[in-house]
Amino acid sequence: MKGKILFVIAMLLIPSINAQLKPDIYVSDASVYPEEIYEGDEVKISITVGNLGEEANNIEIALFVDNRTEAVDEITISKLGYNEVKQVNLYWFAEEGQHTLFIFADPNAKIDEESEDNNILSMEVNVKKPVYPPFPPSSLNATWWNSKWHYRVPLTVSMTGERENFSFANKMVYYNINFTSLMDEISYSQAGSFLQRTFYPDSVRVVEYELQNNTWIPVKNVGREVILSSDYDSLKNANVTVKWVMENEISPHERRFYYIYWDTVENGYKEGEFGRIYSGIKNCEFEDKHSTYWKNVSEGQVSWRIEYVEDPIEHDQCYKIYSKGFLGQFGYVWLPGYVKVYQNFRIPDEGKTYYILHGKVYLYSDLDGVQWQILMDGEAIETGVSTDGWIEISKNVTSYLKNKNYATLSFRIDITQSYFSMEKKEVYAYIDSFWIETPNIYVDLFENSTHGWWGDVYGVEDEYIAGVEGKDTIESICVESVANPKEVIAKLYSPKSKLVRVSMPLPDPSFEEEEYTFLFNSDIQTTSSSIQDRVYHTGDKAIELRLNNYEGKWEFQNEEVREGDMAGFRQNITSGISLANLPELYFWYNIEKFSQYSYLNYTLITIGSSPRFHTIHLVDLKTDGEWHRYNISEKILNNWRKGGGKVTAFEIRLIAGADNAESTIYIDDLGYSFMPENATDRTKWKIGNFYQFTGGEQTGRWRMDVIFSDGSDYRIEKSIEIDVDAAANLDVFRVDVPYGLKEGENGKFVVHIKNHGPKSVDESTPINITLAIYQEDGEYIKMRKSLAGLEKDETKKIEFEWLASYGKENHKGKWKVIARVNEKGEIPEWEMKDNWYATEVSVEPMPDLKIDMEDVAFIPSHPSKNETFNISIIVHNIGYANTSAHIRILKKKIDEEKFVLITSEDIERFIERKSWERIVYPWKGENGTYNIKVEVECDEEKNLNNNVVIKDVKIGGGLDLNPPVITGIRVKPELQSMGNKINISATIYDEDTTIDKAIVVIFNGSEEKSYCMERLFSTHVYYINTSFNEIGYYTFFIQAWDTATVQNTAKSEEKTFRIIYDEIETNPPEIRGVSIIPASGRQVLSEKINISVYVEDDTGIDNVILFIENGETEENEMKGGENNNNIYYFEKKCEKTGKFKYYIKATDSSANKNYNSSSVYYFEIPVDYDFDDVPDIVEINLGANPKNA
Repeated sequence: MKGKILFVIAMLLIPSINAQLKPDIYVSDASVYPEEIYEGDEVKISITVGNLGEEANNIEIALFVDNRTEAVDEITISKLGYNEVKQVNLYWFAEEGQHTLFIFADPNAKIDEESEDNNILSMEVNVKKPVYPPFPPSSLNATWWNSKWHYRVPLTVSMTGERENFSFANKMVYYNINFTSLMDEISYSQAGSFLQRTFYPDSVRVVEYELQNNTWIPVKNVGREVILSSDYDSLKNANVTVKWVMENEISPHERRFYYIYWDTVENGYKEGEFGRIYSGIKNCEFEDKHSTYWKNVSEGQVSWRIEYVEDPIEHDQCYKIYSKGFLGQFGYVWLPGYVKVYQNFRIPDEGKTYYILHGKVYLYSDLDGVQWQILMDGEAIETGVSTDGWIEISKNVTSYLKNKNYATLSFRIDITQSYFSMEKKEVYAYIDSFWIETPNIYVDLFENSTHGWWGDVYGVEDEYIAGVEGKDTIESICVESVANPKEVIAKLYSPKSKLVRVSMPLPDPSFEEEEYTFLFNSDIQTTSSSIQDRVYHTGDKAIELRLNNYEGKWEFQNEEVREGDMAGFRQNITSGISLANLPELYFWYNIEKFSQYSYLNYTLITIGSSPRFHTIHLVDLKTDGEWHRYNISEKILNNWRKGGGKVTAFEIRLIAGADNAESTIYIDDLGYSFMPENATDRTKWKIGNFYQFTGGEQTGRWRMDVIFSDGSDYRIEKSIEIDVDAAANLDVFRVDVPYGLKEGENGKFVVHIKNHGPKSVDESTPINITLAIYQEDGEYIKMRKSLAGLEKDETKKIEFEWLASYGKENHKGKWKVIARVNEKGEIPEWEMKDNWYATEVSVEPMPDLKIDMEDVAFIPSHPSKNETFNISIIVHNIGYANTSAHIRILKKKIDEEKFVLITSEDIERFIERKSWERIVYPWKGENGTYNIKVEVECDEEKNLNNNVVIKDVKIGGGLDLNPPVITGIRVKPELQSMGNKINISATIYDEDTTIDKAIVVIFNGSEEKSYCMERLFSTHVYYINTSFNEIGYYTFFIQAWDTATVQNTAKSEEKTFRIIYDEIETNPPEIRGVSIIPASGRQVLSEKINISVYVEDDTGIDNVILFIENGETEENEMKGGENNNNIYYFEKKCEKTGKFKYYIKATDSSANKNYNSSSVYYFEIPVDYDFDDVPDIVEINLGANPKNA
């Protein structure tokens, strides 16, 4: 039985063993690195490959992405035994998007397997695209690095993604740039010829930028090397390779942002930077003659001459090694020895990559046994003999540099045998362009965004008015640019396109920079021309021209100034100026020492005509040692302007007209020219007193062109349209004054106004007329009214009234009268000398009695029943004549119709001029309320309007604890023209006692004035009549007091009225079309929001104010409205988060106001604009886009 069981088991096992006779390959346990994949990453897929069957050989493992069209990576396992397992890695350079990775074992089915089902594995991966801030920005949004440089091109360098065995620190970068092509691109976008442009390799700078607060800021000038191409030509083909190092640690995908700055030879000297690159060979083009990075050593009897020289073929700089042996007794001797030039350098990319050495060698020798070698750390990598011209070296040196930090590159010449000759033999070698190439990373040069410097013009208005002081002169023109111009010139054209004014484009009129002024002199001993800093007019420097006898150490060395000796200077002009358009010419001078025989030659060097000369004898100048201005006379200038030609240079020479004519003169501030604002900053230039538009000038549209150019004739032209308007001429040509005017009478004055033109004053424009009547050291009365417009040659008249007063005694009734039109100059005029007219008026003295509510009092104010009380009356004589006043006191109960005398007869009092008298009359009445009427009069009085007061008194009754009642407040008219009467009235009464007095308090802004109200007969109506001399909105309230024992007072609500110009419209501006950008009303922090509105009014807009509320109210004046454009706008950067309410107020030129506050407008600056749970401020500081989640 036991045997049968074993047999059955054996039979069951036989099929199993047979099933494993074939290989069975499987793949499993796949993992991906990095876990977060970005485009460009080298993705490593690690998998396990095993065999469940018999041994298999040459097992192919393949990686496919998305389909089986083509494997992206393959690997072959040479052998895999039964149950053997191996780990393998496959690689793929990731592309953005969702992808499926397929890993196949034996993809071509070359192995006959037990099962194919376990040969495949798949997985999903998501590849993201790295996010970078947008670059390049607009040119204005990237700060200019250095004002001495004039051109730049943006460039980015992107680090690779994840890589194995790759350097992620101090990575070498290089890029080939054709600067000639870039300058061709720039030439299309500027106004000059830009033809004088010799590329200057030393000027190349690599400047790294960062985004800070939405502006690109230069943060570092990176060390670089410049390698000239084999076909390099500074004029026609400035093709070079620029290399630099991304210093410090660099993350995968990290992008750095740069501008490559460069300049031309014509824009002045730039010091080269040949030793600042972090790694690699320094001064590789041997352009820096003073560099100490290349060292040399020699051995043997032969001496060698080693120096920087001009390339004999390509004419740039190179390194020369030269010897001719040494001269012995029997001829020239050469003995074995060597010379070596070498440099120790830091290995690029930290020794982690592959390297190719580039270089150029040129060796000539007419000796045998001379050879050269290139060595790396002492090992020869290239050898040779005479080359018959330049040969280029390109050698893979990876094995010499791998995993090292530093190495030494050497060039060596060996004399291998002795040689004797009667003839001179030579060995000379040149070396150049030694640099090391490494694997590059992605560099993107934005050629279409290359650009030159820029600038703008300030100080010139859009509108001027001919002949109007303060509005008729271009006082100054200011120019500001990001790079230093060589010259600035301004040209002004009339409406008929005639050039009427131009400045001289002198490059350095104040002599602050030596490179713009060419100095020369005829004799080194007796003449000198220099820029010195001891004596100057403005700035820090001036020219010194000197003629001086020379005294040597020995008498025979002495030399005297001779006739014809000369010292001078010249400045060349890039932007030639036509002789016909010469401006005024002058210079400042200071004479330290002079001879009557010395003179200056002032010369304009020209093309197209002969030079212009002017001789100035020093004896004709001021010689007091102070600074003075010398002007070339208008007669000479007019003569120079005749004929054609252009000025291309300017020159002054000091010349000796005789022997021993010793002289020293300092010269500064040449004119008429723009000048740098200070000695150290040439980006800001200014010229003053440019042009005045006189009353007789043509009006219309003028044009000013301001041109600033550099040494290569790259030009910036700014054209400014200038509207020159005519002006009116308003004249007060007569004032009619009243004759026989008596004190207290109303006198009428008529002011006659005429507009002599040439421009009319529009009817919508108020013309203010004032009439002042005054006495010196006395009273001054000023009244103001307005007219609505005045046509050319039209006359109008306007009337004023004055209640005549005699005034001070010493003036004997005489008053001065002055009428003025447009006193404050609100209306532009080309002539304001006739805007006034003076005359006199005489007033005959008369008495003038006056009494008002405050002059009548009851003592006590609320008498008791059957109590005798005093009626106190103060009577004023405001006239200038003594008089006898008659005072009558009348009374009636409030329900009676007629007044009756309290006194049996008139009370008479003598009151002197300008004085007053008090009358106290005791009276006792029955219980009740009485109207007490006080009348005053005198003989010959003319003004009777203030001679009566009716005031109530209550006799008996209880305590009054209640204030007066003020109702029915009226103002007529609510809209009144300036200088005309306005009436304010109210119904005022007291239910328990009576009214003691009432006042009106009127205020306009900070100014406040109160008026005592008069009573209308015995009614409860109180009023004032008054006028105002200022337009605007006025606010008032009424305050009243009763006659209670302890007075009660009441105050009304505030009311308004408005004073306007006569005949001027009163409709407020129309506000509509409020809009906001962005239209959603949501904006990102630190970005701009723009609010605009359409505002229209017949008379013109004075101002438009935007109110923004967020806890506090912020007022902002909106811009716009120019050139009949009714759109007004306000733009600002949003520096604060939150929700903001805003509304708009508009005021027209007639002070009419309107608000749009009936509609509610909002905008919002959220904390997290894109709802990605990262605050916008964090994303901005990291350079990310806060709008893109």
